[in-house]
Amino acid sequence: ESIIKECNDFKSAILTKTKIKVLTGNDPLRIVLSFSRYKVTGFDILEKLSSYYGIDVEMADMTNIVLIVTPANTHSDFISLFHSLCEITGTLEEETKQKQFIPPPPSPLTLSPSEGWFANTEKVALTKAVGRISSSVVTAYPPGCAIIVTGEKITKEKTDYIDLLKKQNAKITGIEEDK
Repeated sequence: ESIIKECNDFKSAILTKTKIKVLTGNDPLRIVLSFSRYKVTGFDILEKLSSYYGIDVEMADMTNIVLIVTPANTHSDFISLFHSLCEITGTLEEETKQKQFIPPPPSPLTLSPSEGWFANTEKVALTKAVGRISSSVVTAYPPGCAIIVTGEKITKEKTDYIDLLKKQNAKITGIEEDK
């Protein structure tokens, strides 16, 4: 009960002192913060919290971060997170247009994942991969949601989406040296 109260107090304080939106759900120990009112990505916030403040973030996307609270977290953890976010957002420009989360474009599988995994493969530049079949999974991590899966035909929309995520400071796994 005390850790849930800490979460609720933190959420109320962050709503009062910043323009961060608090997204709600069924899990009282999951804190989802939206930075859609700032000119920043969730990936940028993750990096700042980790590098400068030593705060671990569960996942990020182009707009949000997710923090998972445990009973081991203390009141001082919430105070540190609150002050860190106030300090970070105090240096940010406000967003003048509505930002929206953009999911990866869908595309059908050409081969089953096992057929794609065991097929003859070669590494090619991402820019030359359009029209080819992927032999690996490409994800933005965190959260680790697949952008391209094994056996999927790679489209221009997918490579453009990966480029967009990279420009937003997402960490892309499944691609080595842009191949």
